[in-house]
Amino acid sequence: YLFKLFFIIGLVFAGFELWGAVVGFILASFFALTVGLILVFKKFFVKSHKSALKPLIGFELNLIALTIVIHLLNNVDLFLIKSLIKVNSSSAAGFYLAASTIAKLPQIAVLAFPLILFPLISATTFKGHLKQTQNYIKKSFRFAFLLLFPLAFVISASSQELLALVYGLDYSFAGSLALSALVFAASFYSLFLLMTTLLSASGNPVKSFIISLIVLIFVFLTGFYLIPLHGIFGMAIAMF
Repeated sequence: YLFKLFFIIGLVFAGFELWGAVVGFILASFFALTVGLILVFKKFFVKSHKSALKPLIGFELNLIALTIVIHLLNNVDLFLIKSLIKVNSSSAAGFYLAASTIAKLPQIAVLAFPLILFPLISATTFKGHLKQTQNYIKKSFRFAFLLLFPLAFVISASSQELLALVYGLDYSFAGSLALSALVFAASFYSLFLLMTTLLSASGNPVKSFIISLIVLIFVFLTGFYLIPLHGIFGMAIAMF
């Protein structure tokens, strides 16, 4: 993040505008990767640590596979809407995207949870502190429920008014029903991401990958069936 802050903002302020942001993002990613590789290889290519390199690489490959599936899961809804809605598909995608943007607002409340919990769960699992690990998991889900669902109920109950306020009346009429369902789908999805983070941190990224892949297939098949029947509301139901 520091590299992104330095390169992206620095190049934009230097007068490179849009291309500065694009090049800055690439440079930030490159330098972050370089620093990461130097730190990893410096530690694990020491003679006493060579044996630990193989499981580390295996763990990282599993996390990469999980990340790919999560990214597909994040975008499968719009792909299906654009593919299956033949009349005014761009408008339908726009209405759905507007509803989805507002529906994801409660996720902001728990955005930091995976970043904080991953090293904590990883450390306690490695040390064999089972009770402490269970305590972290119980508290994280409890707080996530308390933060997500009150907001979800408020947004769902005022979906039409929120869309009218942010996007206008056309979006309000077309997307309010989808928003009412999507906000709960997004909340459950936040809990799902929290669960995959906790599983991966406890040394089970393969289980996270398999569960995520099953969810992706289920969402795809359900959306494929419901969109022709109910349009964007069908996709919102499929995201549950």
